[in-house]
Amino acid sequence: MKNLVLLFSLISLSFIPSALSYENQEDVISYEDIVKELSPTSRSRVRNFGTDPLSQVRFHVGVGFANSLMDLQNLDSVNINDISLKGVQAKLGIDLLSPSWRAEGGIITYETYQDVSGNKYSVKEFDLSLISISPLARHWSYKFGGGLSARYLDYTNTSLETQKFSTPAMNIQTGVIAEFSPKFSVSTDLVYRKSMTSDSADRSAIDFSLRFDGHF
Repeated sequence: MKNLVLLFSLISLSFIPSALSYENQEDVISYEDIVKELSPTSRSRVRNFGTDPLSQVRFHVGVGFANSLMDLQNLDSVNINDISLKGVQAKLGIDLLSPSWRAEGGIITYETYQDVSGNKYSVKEFDLSLISISPLARHWSYKFGGGLSARYLDYTNTSLETQKFSTPAMNIQTGVIAEFSPKFSVSTDLVYRKSMTSDSADRSAIDFSLRFDGHF
């Protein structure tokens, strides 16, 4: 009987190293899994949520030349007077989370114009527009948009009497963009402006501009 107990004890002790070895193997596997989950590859995979849309936003700065044909009415003793102005233009724009949509603000300062009677006209203009841009070819794009503008007209007659007009207007515009590089382009604008008030002598205008733009 004692021999049987001794034999049973020896058999039981022989299984203990195997069990310990199995538990250590489970510990090693679990540790390897933890290291794998904490590796840089795993962390980068977790953090990769796609491209940041703000990284695609660009700013646009441009300068150019502008011409304007203005329709003036009920100004002094002249019922209708069309004048042609020349000036310089500066614009600043930003993409609206997409290269296809752009917000632009600009200023145009026109040279003082003098008609045959000696009357003088001085005009400045500020505008804010929303522009949609569609590709036409590899380096060409078409744009269309609209917005609001404000024109400031100073009219001085031959008696040196000055009248000042501030005219809010809405505008519709179209144009073409020629892109020479990702950083530089040339664009044209054809704009029709219509006064939003009947109190001003500045009733409407058609503008054309040629502008050189930088993109950042």
